[in-house]
Amino acid sequence: MNLSEDETKLYDRQLRLFGIESQQKIRNARVVIVGKLNSTMQEVLKNLVLVGVGSFLFYKVTEIEDEHLTLFGASLESTLEHMRTLNHSVKVEKVLHMDDIDYKIMLAFGLEKNEVINLNNLCRQRDAQFVACDVKGTYAAILIDGLNHQFVTEYKRKSESNKDVEVDVIETRKEIYEHVKKIFNLKPLGAEILKKLKRSTNLFSPLVPLFIGNEILSTRSAYWNDSDNLVLSTSSECLKIGLPGDFVPKELAEHFQSSEGLDIPFVGALVGGLLSQEVIKLISERDPPANYGIFINSMEPSAFILQ
Repeated sequence: MNLSEDETKLYDRQLRLFGIESQQKIRNARVVIVGKLNSTMQEVLKNLVLVGVGSFLFYKVTEIEDEHLTLFGASLESTLEHMRTLNHSVKVEKVLHMDDIDYKIMLAFGLEKNEVINLNNLCRQRDAQFVACDVKGTYAAILIDGLNHQFVTEYKRKSESNKDVEVDVIETRKEIYEHVKKIFNLKPLGAEILKKLKRSTNLFSPLVPLFIGNEILSTRSAYWNDSDNLVLSTSSECLKIGLPGDFVPKELAEHFQSSEGLDIPFVGALVGGLLSQEVIKLISERDPPANYGIFINSMEPSAFILQ
């Protein structure tokens, strides 16, 4: 479906940036939203609506009582209404089941490990991409399964005929992703990743074993009630992937544990902005998105990308 004259005017800036083909892909995309209605979800919805994503399907979205959800209000209905106000052409609807529903990508927020794995299974059956995001206070993890993702990228290089002249190059490339369940069962990491983790002086590196522990991503895990258990579990996970058992400082584990249940608006804005960027890359098939996992410490602010 081609862009209308009004849409061409509305998205003029994006058309210059992405090109008309990528903008059409954005407009024609159907995005499934699952999980907790938190500030990160609302930030992502705002960004995707403004960039012109055409259709949103809300499936099993859980409202949470939080007065800090000021972007669209704390209810799903107010969120849908604000989305329609931001962009009158957007289609939003609630669905009760996923049978026979066609969609490009599913975004899951604040779900437990088993729910994340099951939804990724469903998406792979439907040949749909999958992104999961979990936020613990000031910390966040984003897991991406883009399937066999083909994208266009542009760059400059020296002309073969004249080394003083740069020419624009447009290439089509492919990025192959794996099921996100692999990140919960990491075997010893490669030497390069271990070296990168060990030499990092920022606190975000320890977030990797904190988030990937077999029980750690579960928001209702017993570990959240006992920082000592969290430290022991994290120490075990560190040893499994080739890191020292004391790689995660006890102070960080305690801070991480005390962050459970917090939904901080500025963190939602930061993480939501980064997540939106990766989702737009997947939908538009323009430029390479991150592959695998992104771990964020918004107090730095900084991120560690596990490829």
